[in-house]
Amino acid sequence: MSREPAIQQILEQLHVSRILSELVREPVVATNVKDHQEFRSYAVDLVARLSGRTSSAVTREATDPATHKIEKLNIVARTPISYDEKELLQLMYQHLLSQGLAKSAETLRQEANLPLQIHKSPTPNKASLSANSCVGSAPMSGLLSPSVCTSTPSSTPSSSSSCAQSSSSSSVSLEAMVTQFLRNQHRQCVDPISVLPPMSLLQRHTCPVAKRWSYAPRNIAASVLRKQYIPPHGGRDGRTRARRLVNSRIRPLRTFRDEDSELSCCMFTENATKLLCGTHNGELKIFDVNTAELEQSWGGAERSIAHIQMCEKDTHRLLLASTAESSKLWRWTPEYDLPSVLYELEEISCSMFSSTGDFLLGNSVSASSAVLVDASTGSVVRSFEDSFHQHYKTNRACFSPSNDLIVNDGVLWDARMGRCIYRFDKLSNFGAASFHPAGLELIINSAVWDLHTFKLLRTVQSLDQRQVTWNSLGDVCYGLANQDEKTRNNIDMTVAVIDTVNYSDIAILEIERTVLHVAVDPTDSYLAIVESDQCSLQMDWYCRLYEIGRKRPTEADSDLEDEYSDSEEEDDDDD
Repeated sequence: MSREPAIQQILEQLHVSRILSELVREPVVATNVKDHQEFRSYAVDLVARLSGRTSSAVTREATDPATHKIEKLNIVARTPISYDEKELLQLMYQHLLSQGLAKSAETLRQEANLPLQIHKSPTPNKASLSANSCVGSAPMSGLLSPSVCTSTPSSTPSSSSSCAQSSSSSSVSLEAMVTQFLRNQHRQCVDPISVLPPMSLLQRHTCPVAKRWSYAPRNIAASVLRKQYIPPHGGRDGRTRARRLVNSRIRPLRTFRDEDSELSCCMFTENATKLLCGTHNGELKIFDVNTAELEQSWGGAERSIAHIQMCEKDTHRLLLASTAESSKLWRWTPEYDLPSVLYELEEISCSMFSSTGDFLLGNSVSASSAVLVDASTGSVVRSFEDSFHQHYKTNRACFSPSNDLIVNDGVLWDARMGRCIYRFDKLSNFGAASFHPAGLELIINSAVWDLHTFKLLRTVQSLDQRQVTWNSLGDVCYGLANQDEKTRNNIDMTVAVIDTVNYSDIAILEIERTVLHVAVDPTDSYLAIVESDQCSLQMDWYCRLYEIGRKRPTEADSDLEDEYSDSEEEDDDDD
């Protein structure tokens, strides 16, 4: 299967070579020696196919404790080496002088037009090329240059004869020795590059590092100062660094709680002044974001509400609440305090609006299909069901940002024609899918797929078994761990903050309580997290508001807000 280009590309993105190299070196039980040898042979063949090198070179790398540097060594092996030949002649001239061969040295100097009066031998490279070295005696991965030895005056006759025999047995040239020597120096660079300028024999080689003067400074004070004359972000990567700095600082602000009910999910309204929360007993509650006071409450469903969403439509709002077995749609007009029920969708759960609010998309409770519903009438427009069921856990159908694509159970569908476009490879049992707001990528569990080529771009370990919530700009996402009722004893009480420009980790938010739901306000200034304290004797379910861009207070801080202090005191009393 590794001969297939598509499968080979997926295996490379999953870093199979590195994983197999580590497994080959694992300690082996005496009774499993034969099985390990067979596994090792197959593993070496697979790594050789993925890397395009011979099995012998892969075997040396797999048994080498520095196998995590395989990619770096591959770059070094493919780098063409060049050097200044006059520097080599200069080293030969100095060596002849040190051996007392002044006439030969003078002849070489005149013919090569070397500079006069060279008294010092250049730095470390001459010492490395001197007679007490053994160049290429321990070649590293991927290099097939011959082993070359030169004997020293203190060497024994036997060692000198062995070196002479090894030299005569293979074609050795001065150019090969110098090239091997320079390649060994290039291998020691932290970040080797594949295209090099001519290397110097007189100075120690280091890969050139670009001085990016156009980039924004890392210091926040210098970055703010530089924005005045290089707007708007102070240089290249200024926006990225500012985004990472802001989203790495999140502090609790206030707590929303109702003594008579247990909160299960939440969302912000369009103007970010109200917080709408669903409860486990099927009620919907509206809190004021600034005061945390309960303003309205009404019965919404008969079961625990798992998801709520609001959409602006003409002069009114549409409010959608989903439970594990049904979904209900309300119409909310400014003239009425409480919304009126439009209809209820039985046997359809996990519903969501399209970006225009014209359609609803949900999952059928009795089957693994996705159902497209007309939001104005409540009638089913189309059903999306694949004959080859992948049976993902935590599966939930979702729209693309342009509403023309739908993903469900690892299958990409055309929403207009109802035909299957592509079936993604199942790399995990968890299938929480989400489109990138730019519409070019699809995230299924920890795998990021390209929607143009359907190739695996990368795997993000921080998103493994997590549901994704996006901010309004789409450059940051929050990973919420999937909560399974069967695994309550092993619950991840963290929220991962990911930079979705390059899918690097920004921060891991330690909640210290069970996280049920996450919502981001439209201004990306606040983060609402529904938490539950299940460790205490009396379970407490509430929603806590976090402020994005401010560090958590410490004991030395004197400007703690009164609201935050009050919320902390309430939590301590409940504990």
